[in-house]
Amino acid sequence: MSHTIALRLICGAGALTLALGCGRVIAPEDEEPRAVCAASEEWHVVDERIDERAGQALLWFDGGPIVATHFRSLSGDSSSLEHFDARGDEIFRAAMNQRVSLITAHDDGFLAVGQGDGSPRRLTLEYHAGVAPFTWRASIATEEDFWPAAAHVVGDALLVIGSQEPHSGADKDVVVYGFTQRGEPRFSEVFGEEPPVIGQSRDERVVGSYVSADLAVIVSQTWIDGAGGPVKAFAVDSGGEKRWEYSDAFQYARGTSWTVTPTSDGGALITGSPSAGGIASGSARLLRLDAAGKLLWERTLKDPVIEEPEVMAAAALPSGGFFLTGLGSGPLAHSWILDEDGAPLLAISHDDDQLAGAPSFSRVEVMPSGGVLLASEKRDSAGGALNLLRVDEDGQALWQHRIAGAGIGFISDLIVSPDDHVVLAGRFAKEDSADERHVLQLSDACQLTADR
Repeated sequence: MSHTIALRLICGAGALTLALGCGRVIAPEDEEPRAVCAASEEWHVVDERIDERAGQALLWFDGGPIVATHFRSLSGDSSSLEHFDARGDEIFRAAMNQRVSLITAHDDGFLAVGQGDGSPRRLTLEYHAGVAPFTWRASIATEEDFWPAAAHVVGDALLVIGSQEPHSGADKDVVVYGFTQRGEPRFSEVFGEEPPVIGQSRDERVVGSYVSADLAVIVSQTWIDGAGGPVKAFAVDSGGEKRWEYSDAFQYARGTSWTVTPTSDGGALITGSPSAGGIASGSARLLRLDAAGKLLWERTLKDPVIEEPEVMAAAALPSGGFFLTGLGSGPLAHSWILDEDGAPLLAISHDDDQLAGAPSFSRVEVMPSGGVLLASEKRDSAGGALNLLRVDEDGQALWQHRIAGAGIGFISDLIVSPDDHVVLAGRFAKEDSADERHVLQLSDACQLTADR
């Protein structure tokens, strides 16, 4: 039986409470970081059925986070939906007998998207109007296993986008399921190509999507015979009709850290790693598309110190430029600030202390009041760490918050609320606990400007 334990972590004047990390300011003139963190909250969700394969998804809704947690056991998949207020008190908890990997705002409430493999294979939508009982539910059978990547409202339709993965191991395709905004099924469209040669496999997978001018834009990569391959972006309307397509024949690595960053003009920045024999080789490649799928510019990321930098995460800045973070074959991890035309303005070096032992930051989020938040995770059976670092518009560190200790930690999801609350969901098993999940909310009272 699952249970929730609510506790508050207080950091101040250099003190560490409950062996967890405080927010810290990192300034070049300081030999040691100073603790200036105000109160933050952390909730622990523990269930014996949870293992490392389980996932979590977050959504900020009505003043607090909604957490979708997937449980896996011999009896099948199930998920819980939990809504907390800003102080960590539980508002409601609901259950779904499927794997929920996606929650998104919809109308005045939120939508939970669940999928089930095996027999029968099903895709289920549940709409909640801010309360525990669902307002409506829609469920359809799918021909193959379906892995949802996003749900978008386009015109009068609700489009659920994902990858179709047959049990037979045959080619994988991109699939779009169309519903009315109240969940009545309308259509399904499969987007894929036949293998060019008999005996050759061709798997196409969704790597990102966004909405532009009443069209859903899907970015996908094709793996040929299990190795890397080209990338393309294509737009579909509310009826599933393809309206435009952009193809880049350049070979990208299998498993590259793709980023698809929507821009204010309806376009996007797409980044991926070149491929040599299916593995990453060479500096990251940047593609900037406009709202009609036209290529505005193409760049190869260069760094004066890091060899062959690979972009791990990216965000569009309010100024019109971009913030990228990544790693390379050199000794350091870097972040980069680019202008709106992709020209580099600044390279920021991150040492091991800022990374908390991780090879690079894996996530970046723009903070509503300015600057960006970077997240890293160190997976180590001898002692993992989850780490948050906030930097200002010039790349200067403002505060750092880390959770360190025994066990293996990983970040399932990370969101930032409109008023700068940071919510982190992930696994961090302390001592001998193998099934512990944490939801951490950190207020922005740790910012350096409050201490100047």
